[in-house]
Amino acid sequence: YLIIVVALLTAMALLPLATIESHETLTSTVVELQVKPFMIGEGAQNTLTAVSGSIYFSVILSISLLITLTTIFFYKNRMFQVRMCFTNMAMLLGLQVFTGYSLYRSVAFVEQMNRAITNFSPGISYSVVDVFPAVSIIFTYLAFRGIMKDEMLIKSLNRIR
Repeated sequence: YLIIVVALLTAMALLPLATIESHETLTSTVVELQVKPFMIGEGAQNTLTAVSGSIYFSVILSISLLITLTTIFFYKNRMFQVRMCFTNMAMLLGLQVFTGYSLYRSVAFVEQMNRAITNFSPGISYSVVDVFPAVSIIFTYLAFRGIMKDEMLIKSLNRIR
């Protein structure tokens, strides 16, 4: 389950959370803004890449990814894994809040563009990446349950001896 969480968080770091597209009616210019947690580089011609998330968003995403990887590799210390799962769920909850806030700011940006520029009609399209933190919380909980089942099995085997 934790490997799935790593894959989801990596995809979240690389894929845009939302895309704001606009076609100007007077010219043939297409403006596209992508809401990304990390700024990797400028986009193609006539494409703008915007970072709507803050540095805190990127830090929480990186820490959550690091916690998940740490949890995977500390497989001999199950109680440490349990604590790390709870910490990761709290970080993922914060990441989901930051994702919602970034999308809220993007919608406000689109409304501001509508009021500021005439003949400019932007539209926002959301991505499936927006729900990755919530899905990651579910998978982290499933990993927590599996770790606790292993711990209970080991304790019951120790009593038999």
